[in-house]
Amino acid sequence: MGKKLRSDNIIETPDVFTGLYREYSKDLYRFIYSLIGNAEEAGDFTQDTFFKFYRQLQKGEKILKPKGWLFRAAANLCYNHLKRKKLFGVIIKKETPRTEISPGDIETDLIKEQEVHLLRKALEKLPVRDRLILTLYKNGFSTAEIARIIQVKINSVGKILARSVKKLSKIVNEGETR
Repeated sequence: MGKKLRSDNIIETPDVFTGLYREYSKDLYRFIYSLIGNAEEAGDFTQDTFFKFYRQLQKGEKILKPKGWLFRAAANLCYNHLKRKKLFGVIIKKETPRTEISPGDIETDLIKEQEVHLLRKALEKLPVRDRLILTLYKNGFSTAEIARIIQVKINSVGKILARSVKKLSKIVNEGETR
C-alpha cells in the first residue's frame, strides 16, 4: 500500500490508476495547455488522456512507462485537435490563466508579464515540433522520454532542441514577435 509510484514502474492493474492521476494530472494539464492554449479544452483533454489510459489498463495492457504513455497520448490528442480546427500555426494562447497579483513589486511583475508575452509570441512562430520539444524539455523530460514522445531517435533530440532554441532566440532577438 505504501509503495511510491515512479514513472518507470510496470503498471499491471487499474488499482494504481488513482495514484498515477494524482502524480501526473497537473503536469499533464500544463503540458496540454501549453500546446492548445485553452484552459477548458486542456482540462477535457487531460481527462480524455487518463480515460484512455484507464481503458488500456482495463484491457490488461502492461504499460512500462506510464508517464511517457500519458504524454504521448496527450500530444496525439492535441495534434489531432489542432489539425481539425486548423490551428496548427497557433499553439500558445495569447493570455495565461489569471493569478492573484502579489503585493510585491508591481513593476517587476509587469516586466515579467511582458517578457512572458513576448516569449509566447515568439513560440507561436516556431513549427509545432519545435514548440513541443521545448515544452517537454522545460517540463523536465529526459532526452529518452522526449524521443519516445515525439518519435525520433534519442541522438536526434539534442540536435532538434538546439535548433529550436536557436530559432527561438533568433525570433526574440530580431523582434519578430509583434
